[in-house]
Amino acid sequence: MKPVDEHLQRIRQIDRDRPRKRVLVLGAGVAGLVAAYELQRLGHDVEVIEGSNRVGGRVRTHRFNDGHDQYNELGAMRIPASHDYTRHYISICNLPLRPFITAHKNLSCFYDIRGIQTRIADASKTLFPRFLLSPAERRLANAAVAPAILGSHFSDAILSLSADEERDLFAFRPATLRALQLDSQSLLDFLQQRLRGSDSLELIGSATGLEMLWNKSIAMFLRDEIIGTGDGLEEIVGGMDLLPTGLAKLIVPNAIRLSTEVTAIRWAGDQGKILVKSETHEPVEILPTHVICTIPFPVLRRLDLAGFSSTKMEAIRNLTYASSTKVLIHCKRRFWEQPPYDIVGGASLSDQIIRSTYYPSDNAPVPGPPLVASHAKGIATAYSLEGRTVARDSNISNGPGVLVGSYCWGADARRLGGMSSNERAECVIDKIARFHPEIRNFADDHASMSWDDNKWAGGAFSFLEPRDQTRYLAATCQPERNFHFAGEHCSTDQAWIQGAAMSALRAVEEIVSK
Repeated sequence: MKPVDEHLQRIRQIDRDRPRKRVLVLGAGVAGLVAAYELQRLGHDVEVIEGSNRVGGRVRTHRFNDGHDQYNELGAMRIPASHDYTRHYISICNLPLRPFITAHKNLSCFYDIRGIQTRIADASKTLFPRFLLSPAERRLANAAVAPAILGSHFSDAILSLSADEERDLFAFRPATLRALQLDSQSLLDFLQQRLRGSDSLELIGSATGLEMLWNKSIAMFLRDEIIGTGDGLEEIVGGMDLLPTGLAKLIVPNAIRLSTEVTAIRWAGDQGKILVKSETHEPVEILPTHVICTIPFPVLRRLDLAGFSSTKMEAIRNLTYASSTKVLIHCKRRFWEQPPYDIVGGASLSDQIIRSTYYPSDNAPVPGPPLVASHAKGIATAYSLEGRTVARDSNISNGPGVLVGSYCWGADARRLGGMSSNERAECVIDKIARFHPEIRNFADDHASMSWDDNKWAGGAFSFLEPRDQTRYLAATCQPERNFHFAGEHCSTDQAWIQGAAMSALRAVEEIVSK
Protein backbone atom coordinates (compact mmCIF):
# COMPACT_ATOMS: atom_id res chain seq x y z
CA MET A 1 0.00 0.00 0.00
CA LYS A 2 1.29 3.47 -0.86
CA PRO A 3 1.99 5.90 1.99
CA VAL A 4 -0.88 8.15 0.88
CA ASP A 5 -3.30 5.20 1.01
CA GLU A 6 -2.02 4.24 4.45
CA HIS A 7 -2.42 7.81 5.64
CA LEU A 8 -6.00 8.04 4.39
CA GLN A 9 -6.85 4.68 5.92
CA ARG A 10 -5.46 5.81 9.28
CA ILE A 11 -7.53 9.00 9.14
CA ARG A 12 -10.70 7.03 8.43
CA GLN A 13 -10.02 4.67 11.34
CA ILE A 14 -9.39 7.52 13.77
CA ASP A 15 -12.45 9.45 12.60
CA ARG A 16 -14.86 6.53 12.91
CA ASP A 17 -17.66 7.12 15.47
CA ARG A 18 -16.34 10.53 16.51
CA PRO A 19 -18.48 13.70 16.42
CA ARG A 20 -18.67 15.68 13.18
CA LYS A 21 -16.85 19.01 13.31
CA ARG A 22 -17.08 22.49 11.79
CA VAL A 23 -13.82 23.45 10.13
CA LEU A 24 -12.74 26.70 8.54
CA VAL A 25 -9.92 26.41 6.00
CA LEU A 26 -7.88 29.53 5.30
CA GLY A 27 -6.54 29.44 1.75
CA ALA A 28 -7.68 27.64 -1.41
CA GLY A 29 -4.31 26.44 -2.65
CA VAL A 30 -3.69 22.70 -2.99
CA ALA A 31 -3.26 22.22 0.79
CA GLY A 32 -6.55 23.93 1.61
CA LEU A 33 -8.46 22.15 -1.13
CA VAL A 34 -7.11 18.70 -0.21
CA ALA A 35 -7.98 19.28 3.45
CA ALA A 36 -11.49 20.49 2.60
CA TYR A 37 -12.11 17.61 0.20
CA GLU A 38 -11.05 14.93 2.68
CA LEU A 39 -12.96 16.47 5.60
CA GLN A 40 -16.13 16.73 3.54
CA ARG A 41 -15.75 13.10 2.43
CA LEU A 42 -15.78 12.20 6.13
CA GLY A 43 -18.97 14.18 6.66
CA HIS A 44 -17.54 17.24 8.40
CA ASP A 45 -18.89 20.76 7.79
CA VAL A 46 -16.18 22.72 5.94
CA GLU A 47 -15.86 26.24 4.62
CA VAL A 48 -12.87 27.56 2.65
CA ILE A 49 -11.90 31.23 2.62
CA GLU A 50 -9.59 32.52 -0.10
CA GLY A 51 -8.29 36.06 -0.36
CA SER A 52 -7.73 36.09 -4.11
CA ASN A 53 -10.32 35.63 -6.84
CA ARG A 54 -9.10 32.15 -7.85
CA VAL A 55 -8.20 28.76 -6.40
CA GLY A 56 -4.79 27.19 -6.80
CA GLY A 57 -2.38 29.43 -4.92
CA ARG A 58 1.07 29.04 -6.45
CA VAL A 59 -0.23 26.55 -9.02
CA ARG A 60 -0.93 29.06 -11.76
CA THR A 61 -1.32 28.32 -15.46
CA HIS A 62 -1.37 31.23 -17.91
CA ARG A 63 -3.42 30.71 -21.06
CA PHE A 64 -2.79 32.95 -24.04
CA ASN A 65 -5.70 34.23 -26.10
CA ASP A 66 -4.23 33.02 -29.38
CA GLY A 67 -6.98 30.76 -30.66
CA HIS A 68 -4.72 27.71 -30.28
CA ASP A 69 -5.06 26.97 -26.54
CA GLN A 70 -1.39 27.69 -25.86
CA TYR A 71 -0.35 27.98 -22.23
CA ASN A 72 2.50 27.47 -19.81
CA GLU A 73 3.11 27.57 -16.09
CA LEU A 74 3.87 30.60 -13.93
CA GLY A 75 4.04 28.37 -10.86
CA ALA A 76 4.34 24.63 -10.23
CA MET A 77 5.14 22.80 -13.47
CA ARG A 78 6.19 19.17 -12.85
CA ILE A 79 5.42 16.08 -10.78
CA PRO A 80 8.11 13.52 -9.83
CA ALA A 81 7.30 9.83 -10.11
CA SER A 82 7.78 9.41 -6.34
CA HIS A 83 5.19 12.03 -5.34
CA ASP A 84 2.35 9.66 -4.58
CA TYR A 85 0.20 12.17 -2.65
CA THR A 86 0.14 14.54 -5.64
CA ARG A 87 -0.55 11.71 -8.05
CA HIS A 88 -3.35 10.38 -5.85
CA TYR A 89 -5.31 13.62 -6.23
CA ILE A 90 -4.50 13.91 -9.91
CA SER A 91 -6.02 10.44 -10.29
CA ILE A 92 -9.09 11.42 -8.27
CA CYS A 93 -9.61 14.38 -10.60
CA ASN A 94 -9.13 12.02 -13.58
CA LEU A 95 -6.45 14.21 -15.15
CA PRO A 96 -4.15 12.82 -17.88
CA LEU A 97 -0.38 13.16 -17.56
CA ARG A 98 2.48 13.26 -20.04
CA PRO A 99 6.28 13.30 -19.67
CA PHE A 100 7.92 16.58 -18.68
CA ILE A 101 11.39 16.80 -20.19
CA THR A 102 13.45 18.71 -17.66
CA ALA A 103 16.87 20.35 -17.71
CA HIS A 104 19.76 18.15 -18.94
CA LYS A 105 17.33 15.55 -20.28
CA ASN A 106 17.62 16.94 -23.81
CA LEU A 107 21.20 17.44 -24.95
CA SER A 108 20.10 19.44 -27.99
CA CYS A 109 19.51 22.42 -25.70
CA PHE A 110 22.14 25.07 -25.06
CA TYR A 111 24.58 26.21 -22.45
CA ASP A 112 25.23 29.98 -22.58
CA ILE A 113 28.08 30.27 -20.09
CA ARG A 114 31.15 32.50 -20.06
CA GLY A 115 30.03 34.02 -23.33
CA ILE A 116 30.02 30.64 -25.09
CA GLN A 117 26.81 29.37 -26.67
CA THR A 118 27.02 25.64 -27.26
CA ARG A 119 24.80 22.61 -27.43
CA ILE A 120 24.92 20.67 -24.18
CA ALA A 121 25.93 17.60 -26.20
CA ASP A 122 29.03 19.46 -27.42
CA ALA A 123 30.02 21.06 -24.12
CA SER A 124 32.81 18.57 -23.38
CA LYS A 125 34.65 19.98 -26.42
CA THR A 126 33.47 23.59 -26.54
CA LEU A 127 32.86 24.68 -22.94
CA PHE A 128 34.31 22.40 -20.27
CA PRO A 129 37.94 22.85 -21.49
CA ARG A 130 37.61 26.54 -20.53
CA PHE A 131 37.16 25.55 -16.87
CA LEU A 132 39.85 24.39 -14.47
CA LEU A 133 38.46 21.10 -13.16
CA SER A 134 40.15 18.24 -11.37
CA PRO A 135 40.77 15.12 -13.49
CA ALA A 136 37.91 13.29 -11.75
CA GLU A 137 35.54 16.23 -12.21
CA ARG A 138 36.45 16.51 -15.88
CA ARG A 139 35.79 12.80 -16.43
CA LEU A 140 32.37 13.13 -14.79
CA ALA A 141 31.41 16.23 -16.78
CA ASN A 142 32.65 14.82 -20.08
CA ALA A 143 30.90 11.49 -19.56
CA ALA A 144 27.59 13.15 -18.68
CA VAL A 145 26.73 16.82 -18.08
CA ALA A 146 28.10 19.50 -15.75
CA PRO A 147 25.70 18.76 -12.85
CA ALA A 148 27.04 15.19 -12.66
CA ILE A 149 29.87 16.60 -10.54
CA LEU A 150 27.29 17.92 -8.08
CA GLY A 151 25.37 14.64 -8.14
CA SER A 152 28.44 12.60 -7.28
CA HIS A 153 28.95 14.56 -4.06
CA PHE A 154 25.26 14.36 -3.18
CA SER A 155 25.39 10.62 -3.70
CA ASP A 156 28.53 10.19 -1.60
CA ALA A 157 26.94 12.12 1.26
CA ILE A 158 23.73 10.07 1.11
CA LEU A 159 25.59 6.75 0.97
CA SER A 160 27.51 7.76 4.11
CA LEU A 161 24.29 8.07 6.13
CA SER A 162 22.94 5.35 8.36
CA ALA A 163 19.26 4.47 8.03
CA ASP A 164 18.48 6.47 11.20
CA GLU A 165 20.41 9.50 9.96
CA GLU A 166 18.65 9.41 6.60
CA ARG A 167 15.23 9.22 8.28
CA ASP A 168 16.23 12.08 10.56
CA LEU A 169 16.83 14.35 7.58
CA PHE A 170 13.03 14.30 7.14
CA ALA A 171 12.20 14.92 10.82
CA PHE A 172 10.59 18.12 12.05
CA ARG A 173 12.99 17.88 15.01
CA PRO A 174 16.21 16.22 13.79
CA ALA A 175 18.13 14.57 16.62
CA THR A 176 21.05 12.62 15.19
CA LEU A 177 24.36 14.46 15.10
CA ARG A 178 24.83 13.91 11.36
CA ALA A 179 21.37 15.28 10.47
CA LEU A 180 21.99 18.30 12.68
CA GLN A 181 25.34 18.89 11.01
CA LEU A 182 23.81 18.77 7.54
CA ASP A 183 20.97 21.06 8.58
CA SER A 184 23.57 23.60 9.75
CA GLN A 185 25.55 23.53 6.51
CA SER A 186 24.85 25.55 3.35
CA LEU A 187 25.06 24.14 -0.15
CA LEU A 188 28.05 26.41 -0.76
CA ASP A 189 29.90 25.19 2.35
CA PHE A 190 29.14 21.58 1.43
CA LEU A 191 30.61 21.97 -2.07
CA GLN A 192 33.61 24.05 -1.09
CA GLN A 193 34.72 21.22 1.18
CA ARG A 194 34.52 18.68 -1.66
CA LEU A 195 35.27 20.32 -5.00
CA ARG A 196 38.86 20.21 -6.21
CA GLY A 197 38.96 22.22 -9.43
CA SER A 198 39.24 26.00 -9.00
CA ASP A 199 36.43 26.57 -11.56
CA SER A 200 34.17 23.64 -10.70
CA LEU A 201 31.96 25.70 -8.37
CA GLU A 202 31.33 28.27 -11.09
CA LEU A 203 30.55 25.60 -13.69
CA ILE A 204 28.07 23.81 -11.44
CA GLY A 205 26.45 27.05 -10.32
CA SER A 206 26.06 28.36 -13.87
CA ALA A 207 24.87 25.09 -15.39
CA THR A 208 22.17 24.61 -12.75
CA GLY A 209 21.33 28.13 -11.58
CA LEU A 210 22.01 26.92 -8.05
CA GLU A 211 24.58 29.62 -7.41
CA MET A 212 21.55 31.79 -6.66
CA LEU A 213 20.75 29.33 -3.85
CA TRP A 214 24.23 28.73 -2.41
CA ASN A 215 23.00 29.97 0.98
CA LYS A 216 20.31 27.29 1.32
CA SER A 217 20.63 24.25 3.58
CA ILE A 218 22.32 21.22 2.03
CA ALA A 219 19.86 19.00 3.92
CA MET A 220 17.06 20.21 1.67
CA PHE A 221 18.92 19.26 -1.52
CA LEU A 222 19.83 15.86 -0.11
CA ARG A 223 16.18 15.20 0.72
CA ASP A 224 15.23 15.89 -2.88
CA GLU A 225 18.01 13.60 -4.06
CA ILE A 226 16.89 10.78 -1.75
CA ILE A 227 13.30 11.09 -2.94
CA GLY A 228 14.42 11.32 -6.56
CA THR A 229 12.58 14.52 -7.49
CA GLY A 230 14.26 14.54 -10.90
CA ASP A 231 13.01 11.08 -11.84
CA GLY A 232 9.93 10.27 -13.93
CA LEU A 233 8.73 13.85 -14.18
CA GLU A 234 5.31 14.47 -15.70
CA GLU A 235 2.91 17.36 -16.23
CA ILE A 236 -0.86 17.61 -16.38
CA VAL A 237 -2.19 17.75 -19.93
CA GLY A 238 -4.07 21.01 -20.31
CA GLY A 239 -2.32 22.84 -17.47
CA MET A 240 -1.31 22.24 -13.89
CA ASP A 241 -4.17 24.41 -12.60
CA LEU A 242 -6.59 21.66 -13.59
CA LEU A 243 -5.63 19.96 -10.33
CA PRO A 244 -6.84 22.71 -7.96
CA THR A 245 -9.83 23.54 -10.14
CA GLY A 246 -10.66 19.83 -10.28
CA LEU A 247 -10.46 19.52 -6.50
CA ALA A 248 -12.62 22.63 -6.08
CA LYS A 249 -15.33 21.01 -8.21
CA LEU A 250 -15.41 18.03 -5.84
CA ILE A 251 -16.09 20.25 -2.84
CA VAL A 252 -19.67 21.08 -1.86
CA PRO A 253 -20.98 24.04 -3.92
CA ASN A 254 -20.69 27.44 -2.21
CA ALA A 255 -18.27 26.06 0.39
CA ILE A 256 -15.42 28.11 -1.12
CA ARG A 257 -15.58 31.88 -0.64
CA LEU A 258 -13.23 33.74 -2.98
CA SER A 259 -12.12 37.38 -2.65
CA THR A 260 -12.48 37.08 1.12
CA GLU A 261 -9.34 38.30 2.84
CA VAL A 262 -8.27 37.44 6.37
CA THR A 263 -7.00 40.59 8.07
CA ALA A 264 -6.64 39.54 11.71
CA ILE A 265 -6.46 36.44 13.90
CA ARG A 266 -7.00 36.88 17.60
CA TRP A 267 -8.11 34.61 20.40
CA ALA A 268 -11.35 34.33 22.38
CA GLY A 269 -10.68 31.80 25.12
CA ASP A 270 -9.46 28.66 23.42
CA GLN A 271 -10.77 29.60 19.98
CA GLY A 272 -9.26 31.70 17.25
CA LYS A 273 -11.37 34.69 16.24
CA ILE A 274 -10.82 35.58 12.60
CA LEU A 275 -11.55 38.97 11.06
CA VAL A 276 -12.26 38.85 7.33
CA LYS A 277 -13.23 41.40 4.71
CA SER A 278 -14.43 41.03 1.15
CA GLU A 279 -15.06 43.22 -1.84
CA THR A 280 -18.82 43.27 -1.18
CA HIS A 281 -19.17 43.09 2.62
CA GLU A 282 -17.98 45.00 5.64
CA PRO A 283 -15.39 43.25 7.86
CA VAL A 284 -16.92 40.46 9.93
CA GLU A 285 -15.67 38.20 12.71
CA ILE A 286 -15.77 34.42 12.49
CA LEU A 287 -15.41 32.16 15.52
CA PRO A 288 -14.86 28.69 14.03
CA THR A 289 -14.62 25.43 15.95
CA HIS A 290 -11.49 24.27 14.11
CA VAL A 291 -9.19 26.06 11.68
CA ILE A 292 -6.68 24.84 9.10
CA CYS A 293 -4.43 27.73 8.15
CA THR A 294 -2.61 27.30 4.84
CA ILE A 295 -1.69 30.98 4.44
CA PRO A 296 2.01 31.33 3.53
CA PHE A 297 4.02 32.85 6.34
CA PRO A 298 5.07 35.98 4.38
CA VAL A 299 1.35 36.79 4.09
CA LEU A 300 0.53 35.72 7.64
CA ARG A 301 3.32 38.01 8.85
CA ARG A 302 1.49 41.17 7.73
CA LEU A 303 -1.81 40.25 9.45
CA ASP A 304 -2.90 41.44 12.88
CA LEU A 305 -1.96 38.39 14.96
CA ALA A 306 -2.51 38.00 18.68
CA GLY A 307 -2.53 34.93 20.90
CA PHE A 308 -0.08 32.63 19.10
CA SER A 309 2.82 31.17 21.06
CA SER A 310 6.20 32.88 20.99
CA THR A 311 7.71 29.92 19.09
CA LYS A 312 4.99 30.11 16.42
CA MET A 313 5.51 33.84 16.03
CA GLU A 314 9.26 33.33 15.77
CA ALA A 315 8.71 30.80 12.96
CA ILE A 316 6.29 33.14 11.17
CA ARG A 317 8.88 35.92 11.35
CA ASN A 318 11.89 33.91 10.29
CA LEU A 319 11.04 30.86 8.17
CA THR A 320 12.91 31.40 4.91
CA TYR A 321 11.18 31.71 1.55
CA ALA A 322 12.87 31.72 -1.86
CA SER A 323 12.42 34.32 -4.55
CA SER A 324 11.43 33.10 -8.00
CA THR A 325 10.37 34.82 -11.21
CA LYS A 326 9.01 33.24 -14.37
CA VAL A 327 8.62 34.95 -17.72
CA LEU A 328 6.60 33.25 -20.46
CA ILE A 329 7.23 34.15 -24.10
CA HIS A 330 4.52 33.34 -26.62
CA CYS A 331 5.82 32.73 -30.15
CA LYS A 332 3.70 32.53 -33.28
CA ARG A 333 5.77 29.59 -34.47
CA ARG A 334 7.82 26.97 -32.63
CA PHE A 335 11.03 27.74 -34.46
CA TRP A 336 13.03 25.80 -31.84
CA GLU A 337 11.33 22.52 -32.83
CA GLN A 338 12.50 22.88 -36.43
CA PRO A 339 15.94 22.55 -38.04
CA PRO A 340 18.60 23.49 -37.23
CA TYR A 341 17.55 23.26 -33.57
CA ASP A 342 15.17 20.27 -33.32
CA ILE A 343 14.63 21.00 -29.62
CA VAL A 344 11.53 19.45 -28.06
CA GLY A 345 11.42 19.77 -24.30
CA GLY A 346 14.33 20.27 -21.97
CA ALA A 347 16.00 23.52 -20.97
CA SER A 348 18.82 25.78 -22.06
CA LEU A 349 20.95 26.96 -19.12
CA SER A 350 22.67 30.32 -18.86
CA ASP A 351 24.79 32.43 -16.56
CA GLN A 352 22.79 35.44 -17.78
CA ILE A 353 19.92 36.83 -15.68
CA ILE A 354 17.36 34.48 -17.30
CA ARG A 355 19.20 31.39 -15.92
CA SER A 356 16.98 28.73 -17.55
CA THR A 357 14.73 28.61 -20.61
CA TYR A 358 12.31 25.66 -20.74
CA TYR A 359 10.89 24.36 -24.01
CA PRO A 360 7.39 22.83 -24.04
CA SER A 361 7.28 19.04 -23.86
CA ASP A 362 3.84 18.60 -25.41
CA ASN A 363 5.14 17.74 -28.89
CA ALA A 364 7.81 15.30 -27.77
CA PRO A 365 7.96 11.68 -28.93
CA VAL A 366 7.76 8.94 -26.33
CA PRO A 367 11.07 9.29 -24.47
CA GLY A 368 13.69 6.58 -24.25
CA PRO A 369 15.09 5.38 -20.96
CA PRO A 370 17.21 7.95 -19.07
CA LEU A 371 20.89 7.34 -18.65
CA VAL A 372 21.81 7.89 -15.00
CA ALA A 373 25.17 7.67 -13.26
CA SER A 374 25.27 4.35 -11.44
CA HIS A 375 25.89 5.89 -8.03
CA ALA A 376 23.43 8.78 -8.04
CA LYS A 377 19.97 9.87 -9.08
CA GLY A 378 17.76 12.94 -9.39
CA ILE A 379 18.02 16.24 -11.23
CA ALA A 380 21.75 16.48 -10.64
CA THR A 381 22.84 13.49 -12.71
CA ALA A 382 20.11 12.20 -15.03
CA TYR A 383 20.48 12.95 -18.72
CA SER A 384 19.17 11.70 -22.01
CA LEU A 385 20.62 8.99 -24.22
CA GLU A 386 19.54 11.10 -27.20
CA GLY A 387 21.60 14.04 -28.38
CA ARG A 388 18.83 15.30 -30.63
CA THR A 389 15.04 15.17 -30.50
CA VAL A 390 12.54 15.36 -33.32
CA ALA A 391 9.06 16.80 -32.95
CA ARG A 392 6.26 14.28 -33.01
CA ASP A 393 3.94 16.42 -35.15
CA SER A 394 5.31 18.93 -37.67
CA ASN A 395 1.94 20.71 -37.80
CA ILE A 396 2.29 21.58 -34.10
CA SER A 397 5.85 22.80 -34.74
CA ASN A 398 4.57 25.13 -37.45
CA GLY A 399 2.05 26.60 -35.02
CA PRO A 400 2.41 28.74 -31.89
CA GLY A 401 4.06 27.72 -28.65
CA VAL A 402 5.09 29.13 -25.30
CA LEU A 403 8.58 29.14 -23.84
CA VAL A 404 9.27 29.54 -20.18
CA GLY A 405 11.71 32.19 -21.31
CA SER A 406 13.15 32.57 -17.84
CA TYR A 407 12.83 30.59 -14.64
CA CYS A 408 15.22 32.00 -12.08
CA TRP A 409 15.67 32.13 -8.33
CA GLY A 410 17.21 34.31 -5.67
CA ALA A 411 18.83 37.62 -6.52
CA ASP A 412 18.23 37.27 -10.26
CA ALA A 413 14.53 36.65 -9.61
CA ARG A 414 14.39 39.86 -7.58
CA ARG A 415 16.28 41.76 -10.29
CA LEU A 416 13.80 40.66 -12.93
CA GLY A 417 10.97 41.21 -10.47
CA GLY A 418 11.95 44.85 -10.12
CA MET A 419 11.19 45.49 -13.80
CA SER A 420 7.82 46.13 -15.39
CA SER A 421 6.21 43.24 -17.24
CA ASN A 422 7.22 44.66 -20.61
CA GLU A 423 10.78 45.32 -19.43
CA ARG A 424 11.08 41.74 -18.17
CA ALA A 425 9.93 40.34 -21.50
CA GLU A 426 12.32 42.55 -23.47
CA CYS A 427 15.22 41.57 -21.21
CA VAL A 428 14.40 37.86 -21.52
CA ILE A 429 14.00 37.99 -25.31
CA ASP A 430 17.33 39.80 -25.55
CA LYS A 431 19.09 37.07 -23.56
CA ILE A 432 17.43 34.18 -25.43
CA ALA A 433 18.56 35.80 -28.69
CA ARG A 434 22.14 34.97 -27.68
CA PHE A 435 21.45 31.33 -28.66
CA HIS A 436 18.19 31.76 -30.62
CA PRO A 437 18.74 34.97 -32.65
CA GLU A 438 15.48 34.58 -34.59
CA ILE A 439 13.26 34.78 -31.50
CA ARG A 440 12.55 38.45 -32.21
CA ASN A 441 10.86 37.41 -35.46
CA PHE A 442 8.39 35.16 -33.63
CA ALA A 443 7.79 36.49 -30.09
CA ASP A 444 4.42 38.24 -30.02
CA ASP A 445 3.12 38.09 -26.43
CA HIS A 446 4.32 37.48 -22.89
CA ALA A 447 3.26 36.97 -19.28
CA SER A 448 5.27 36.88 -16.07
CA MET A 449 5.11 36.42 -12.34
CA SER A 450 7.43 37.65 -9.63
CA TRP A 451 6.22 35.59 -6.68
CA ASP A 452 7.79 37.94 -4.14
CA ASP A 453 5.42 40.61 -5.40
CA ASN A 454 2.31 38.45 -5.40
CA LYS A 455 0.03 39.68 -2.61
CA TRP A 456 -1.19 36.19 -1.76
CA ALA A 457 2.22 34.49 -1.72
CA GLY A 458 4.99 36.89 -0.70
CA GLY A 459 7.54 34.37 -1.97
CA ALA A 460 7.77 31.44 -4.34
CA PHE A 461 8.09 28.65 -1.79
CA SER A 462 9.68 27.86 1.54
CA PHE A 463 13.35 27.07 0.94
CA LEU A 464 15.31 26.58 4.13
CA GLU A 465 18.58 28.17 5.12
CA PRO A 466 21.01 26.44 7.52
CA ARG A 467 19.41 25.61 10.89
CA ASP A 468 15.89 26.61 9.75
CA GLN A 469 14.77 22.99 10.04
CA THR A 470 16.07 22.69 13.59
CA ARG A 471 14.94 26.14 14.70
CA TYR A 472 11.58 26.61 13.03
CA LEU A 473 10.06 23.60 11.28
CA ALA A 474 8.53 21.91 14.33
CA ALA A 475 7.00 25.21 15.46
CA THR A 476 5.79 25.91 11.92
CA CYS A 477 3.77 22.69 11.88
CA GLN A 478 2.70 22.63 15.54
CA PRO A 479 -1.06 23.12 16.16
CA GLU A 480 -2.08 26.01 18.42
CA ARG A 481 -5.28 25.28 20.36
CA ASN A 482 -7.95 24.92 17.63
CA PHE A 483 -5.58 26.11 14.90
CA HIS A 484 -3.80 23.65 12.58
CA PHE A 485 -1.29 24.48 9.88
CA ALA A 486 -0.71 23.12 6.37
CA GLY A 487 1.02 24.10 3.15
CA GLU A 488 4.31 23.20 1.52
CA HIS A 489 6.08 25.21 4.23
CA CYS A 490 4.68 22.77 6.80
CA SER A 491 6.57 19.82 5.35
CA THR A 492 10.01 18.56 4.42
CA ASP A 493 8.90 18.59 0.77
CA GLN A 494 9.20 22.34 0.44
CA ALA A 495 8.49 23.84 -2.98
CA TRP A 496 6.45 20.82 -4.14
CA ILE A 497 2.72 20.13 -4.42
CA GLN A 498 3.55 16.91 -2.55
CA GLY A 499 4.43 18.90 0.57
CA ALA A 500 1.13 20.78 0.40
CA ALA A 501 -0.91 17.57 0.08
CA MET A 502 0.99 15.69 2.80
CA SER A 503 0.66 18.56 5.26
CA ALA A 504 -3.05 18.82 4.51
CA LEU A 505 -3.63 15.19 5.50
CA ARG A 506 -1.55 15.67 8.63
CA ALA A 507 -3.79 18.62 9.62
CA VAL A 508 -6.92 16.58 8.86
CA GLU A 509 -5.60 13.76 11.06
CA GLU A 510 -4.95 16.21 13.90
CA ILE A 511 -8.54 17.50 13.71
CA VAL A 512 -10.28 14.12 13.54
CA SER A 513 -8.12 12.95 16.45
CA LYS A 514 -9.66 15.57 18.78
